[in-house]
Amino acid sequence: MSNTDGESNVAKPSSKSKDDISISELTAAGALSSSARVGIMLALLGVERITFTDLMLAVKVSKSSLNKSVKILEQAGYVTVRKGFKVTGGPRTFIQITEKGKTSIRTHLETMRRLTSKYLKNNQV
Repeated sequence: MSNTDGESNVAKPSSKSKDDISISELTAAGALSSSARVGIMLALLGVERITFTDLMLAVKVSKSSLNKSVKILEQAGYVTVRKGFKVTGGPRTFIQITEKGKTSIRTHLETMRRLTSKYLKNNQV
């Protein structure tokens, strides 16, 4: 669509100041660009380590989806995956968040908080 001057009515991005926040910061987060992976990281923030099965139940995703997401997070250095044994249950896969993962999810959450605050303040939600 064009206005009477022949210009598009589509909003154009403004020049970005160092304090400006954009949605692209969240979507450019790579391993954290998926809501399932953000959920996994949030679940891991509250525990030292967790079994694959317990994590699957906590975030309510399928086994295959969790497996794929954990691999992506592991490749990014956000989690470690270890095989081990539980005395009462035999072999288990344990997932643990790394310091890099903690820093990354906290930064991601802070960006979300600032972005949400910006839009709520401007009544744009």
